[in-house]
Amino acid sequence: MKTDHRVRSPFEGLPTLSQLLEFFEAEEDRRGFRNLEEAISSKRLTRDAFYEQAAWAILVSGFKWEVAQRVASKANACGFPSDWKVLGEWEDDDFDGWCRVMAAQLDTPQQDLAGKFRDKWWAIWDLAWYLLKFDTEADFRRHFFGGKTQGRELTDADVRRLRNIKQREGRLYMIGEANRYFVLRNLGGDFLKPDVWIEAFCRWYGDIKVSELARQLKDQGIRCGRFDAYCWSYCEREVDQADRLEAHFNEVFDGGKAAHIDHGGDSVSTFEDTVWRTEKLRIVVRDRRSRRIEGYAYERAANQDWTLSKFIGKRLQPALGDREVTVVAGDGGVPNGRALLRTVRASYGN
Repeated sequence: MKTDHRVRSPFEGLPTLSQLLEFFEAEEDRRGFRNLEEAISSKRLTRDAFYEQAAWAILVSGFKWEVAQRVASKANACGFPSDWKVLGEWEDDDFDGWCRVMAAQLDTPQQDLAGKFRDKWWAIWDLAWYLLKFDTEADFRRHFFGGKTQGRELTDADVRRLRNIKQREGRLYMIGEANRYFVLRNLGGDFLKPDVWIEAFCRWYGDIKVSELARQLKDQGIRCGRFDAYCWSYCEREVDQADRLEAHFNEVFDGGKAAHIDHGGDSVSTFEDTVWRTEKLRIVVRDRRSRRIEGYAYERAANQDWTLSKFIGKRLQPALGDREVTVVAGDGGVPNGRALLRTVRASYGN
């Protein structure tokens, strides 16, 4: 009797991974959104390509895709070079001067950029400076990718090499584990990015590990990078919050019975969403550990004459403890702690 070795979904009623990928691709086509083939096709490993993907990973981390695009356009309009070779030649005064120009153009004008928002642009500048230190493309490829020239040749060893560069040389600031996979996937590598979307998907798809999802994809002849790119794009657009993925997918696929486990308290995403609905303030909690946090205890918005510092101290930190939290204005900038809540709320528009 022949043994059936086919890989099956962990729960009866859930679609296969092939069906899911077909669904994601069809949705992409139907809605006329950007073509993802370029992001997941094999590319040559050049400094231009690496800078483009790494800078984008730094900028988009913690932001919605549309917000990051808008902020990048404003940065370029304020004089931030689009050519990394030009940016790499900047001195401290050049960067500080640009920060002041950019800060003055934010929806809530400031004298200078501050906090994580300034750090993102500093990290992009530092990346350009670092890439300029390699005399040739061959030198760059040897250092970053062991001499590989094609994105399709990338493996987990290249992810580890980027980690070692960051740890040993103190470079690649703000390019952590998830972003390393993100960058190499967009350069043509066959990777799943272990971010909040893939982790939420794995919980829905039978509470499996990311490594198990990767194994199932490969067993079924599906490129991990292709699935990752289309899943991310769909979730970013249609699901919005990772905690909503299970309910959304169960409704869309009508019959999914993935187990729901209530660990008590709120997830980080739920907390952020509740603050937005209550306060009309967009917050980003930097530490996204799985440990649940106390729910947001307020049903009415804080007084509009409060400063941001007062709001964070009185309403956010008691629930978040040692987690770092940032309030983000409508243009993606980080307002000064002295800014009034009415000013920040107004920055989001209607």
